[in-house]
Amino acid sequence: MAGPNPPDPYPFNTSTFLTKPRQFAWLDRSSTWPDLPATQWTPVKVLAATGSGAVGLFKHVGSNPRVPSHMVVKQVFAEGVNELANESRLLRMLTGTGTKHVVKLYKAFERVMGTGATGEDTFDALPFDEDDGEVDDARMVGRMYIEYVEGGDLAGWKDKYREGDENRRKVIPEEVLWRMMGCLVRAVLVLETGSEFVTVPNISWGKKIIHFDLKLENVLVGPKDQAYHQRFPMLKLTDFGMSQFEPSTRAQRAMNVWIGNAVDRATPGWFAPEQRYPEHQNRDMSAKLNMWGIGSIIYRLICRKNTPDPDMPTFLHSFNGKPLEVVGDPKLLLSPIQCPYSAKFITTLCALLIWNPAQRMRAATLSGICDQMIDLYDGLNSVPPRGPTPKPPPGTIPPIPPPGPGGEALLGPNVLPGGGTGPNALQAFVMPNTTLRARDPELRAYQYYEDFPAMSPDPRSGGLLFRRGRRQRPPVQGNYFSEVGGEGEMVNRMGMRDVWEVVDPLAFPGEPIPSPRFLGEEPVTPEPSYESSNSGEDVDMT
Repeated sequence: MAGPNPPDPYPFNTSTFLTKPRQFAWLDRSSTWPDLPATQWTPVKVLAATGSGAVGLFKHVGSNPRVPSHMVVKQVFAEGVNELANESRLLRMLTGTGTKHVVKLYKAFERVMGTGATGEDTFDALPFDEDDGEVDDARMVGRMYIEYVEGGDLAGWKDKYREGDENRRKVIPEEVLWRMMGCLVRAVLVLETGSEFVTVPNISWGKKIIHFDLKLENVLVGPKDQAYHQRFPMLKLTDFGMSQFEPSTRAQRAMNVWIGNAVDRATPGWFAPEQRYPEHQNRDMSAKLNMWGIGSIIYRLICRKNTPDPDMPTFLHSFNGKPLEVVGDPKLLLSPIQCPYSAKFITTLCALLIWNPAQRMRAATLSGICDQMIDLYDGLNSVPPRGPTPKPPPGTIPPIPPPGPGGEALLGPNVLPGGGTGPNALQAFVMPNTTLRARDPELRAYQYYEDFPAMSPDPRSGGLLFRRGRRQRPPVQGNYFSEVGGEGEMVNRMGMRDVWEVVDPLAFPGEPIPSPRFLGEEPVTPEPSYESSNSGEDVDMT
């Protein structure tokens, strides 16, 4: 009597078209690759496979602590080597910037024989060929070695977050969405300027890079850190196989050569309007496609629906009184049940999905808005230091403590769509003493007011920023400014008020933001306390 079958040597990935024997054969034959010695690396599993190649995960078993614990190998056949070579070249550039928001390149593209061996019978199992003919270029493969991101992609994260009947209607907290957009726009800034920071551009960077394939499956969920990603993991862009450099001028982008090259570079269901419609009145396929990609990812997460739809519906949305045409389903995006988010968030998302790419929000503008909101959440959820705070020496400014982790952004209250008047009828923002006003019938999005939340250090005066709204007690020494427009007041630690003009970035979605003007300085007058109100009406600050 035959005994039981031996256990499989590797996990079997059932989501690919490759059979179990072929997956295992490819992993086994990696021991013959000269650039991946079996004494240092062991195969773990096949992560993905398509008709043009395979992606595998390998674990480091050597003793060098400077070597990453895991690594991903991308392999393609002869017909895919040009695309992989282009991706390797771009990843080399992006890895050199030091960004954390793009997967790292460990070993650049190279062409090798199937397994790297020299025998007639040691070809890779991909593609499987029983012939033992001579080796030619068609039998060569290309490989590239990149960073492994343990959290998987954003599509898997979404499915896991809404796994089970009890979770399938969960709403993603607004804080999480701001943090996601913050990561994505930092990655896009690196693609376009070589730097994550608007104020510190990479002067040696050349042309902008257009990703062309921004989607949930090409965004990986990385680890947390003690800086920008304390409350939600960092996101990393991957898969630059479709990516191209942007032609420098509008005239070059209007040429048929570029249009023919760019028009089909996207996954079906993720095309921008300027790609999809030849009759588009401003058909400019530029780096604004990156911004469309960010908006499409967030739209897909919150609306549970592809964007654009086959019919690509549009609606008019007001940007500081200026109506612009936005792509999307207003019955979903502007629904208080489906998308119970703030007016600022909805307007920012709409600015990424504007039909006309020239009016679409710029990366630098989105970066500033996301940093502002993330600083707000970090301040609200900071952990106060334990014990008494020592008094600083006379004449010195006390140091500003960094915001603490303050828990998980995903642990913020979620609202289950379905309406009602109970405690879950409206989104409960992770903000203390936050009041939701009645819904604005024009903007169709929530207006909200924050009470005394700390924000990031202000380099102009060395103090903390505080968002001004309904206030329950006089402000501490620090800075604060108005929500939008008008004059914003900056209070420094020396008891003087710097008065600056405050410009609302959402009023300029597709244009450079004007710099605020310094309006003068005056002594601080203490403000009276204000009593809390539960009426939902704004409190007179005059």
